[in-house]
Amino acid sequence: MVGVGGVGDPIIGWDVAAPVDSGGVVLLGGGATPMALLTLGVQLSRTQFVFGRYELFGAGIRLLVSPLLAYGTGRLLGLEGLDLQVAMVQSAMPVAVNSLIWVTELGGDAVRVARTIVLSTLLSFFTLPGVLWISTL
Repeated sequence: MVGVGGVGDPIIGWDVAAPVDSGGVVLLGGGATPMALLTLGVQLSRTQFVFGRYELFGAGIRLLVSPLLAYGTGRLLGLEGLDLQVAMVQSAMPVAVNSLIWVTELGGDAVRVARTIVLSTLLSFFTLPGVLWISTL
């Protein structure tokens, strides 16, 4: 019955998706980022603020190798100008907080991931200007 309703939606003009845009769903979606940041803070409060090889390796891949791969891939796809710059800058962003949520939920070393997030964020203050400059060449 649901399949018939989905097929009939464009034909009849039913507005089935309207209730999904209600305030409750938007409110729940807006709380995802603050909860991820809260989880990061809790994880960091349980650990020493020390960075090792793992954290440096992870941050280095994210901040240095990813933009180079984006540059190569972008050139292969024929990207130029602003399109190539956006691809490079997006790939040079620090490790995302949502990776900590994945590791926490699915199992893994949450302490190392939290440290990698912090280290990549701190180092990105130095690497992002370089990536921006290189992307204009």
